Amino acid sequence: MRKAGLVSVVGIRFGTLAHVFAAALGVSTLLMTSITMFNVLKIAGGAYLIYLGVRTLLKKKEMTKADFIIGCNLKMTFWQTTIVNVLGPKTAIFFLAFLP
Repeated sequence: MRKAGLVSVVGIRFGTLAHVFAAALGVSTLLMTSITMFNVLKIAGGAYLIYLGVRTLLKKKEMTKADFIIGCNLKMTFWQTTIVNVLGPKTAIFFLAFLP
């Protein structure tokens, strides 16, 4: 379980790195000046979180702590946290403020 937490942190940092590069390339500025692009990113992030929640609720069996530890897919955990961070418009706004 600790390993999954550490992988999540690495995924979040990887997503943050994507925002740093986007801000350095000017993509964040484009995102902030276009209300439509901002809303698309916001809706995509929300839809992905809803997808993850529904998928979790629809699992047939209830997982115990031991099942979670055994069945934890670290690669999927990494990519899920990365995607959630990349699709979060608040992170883009934060980096736009510090890397104009």
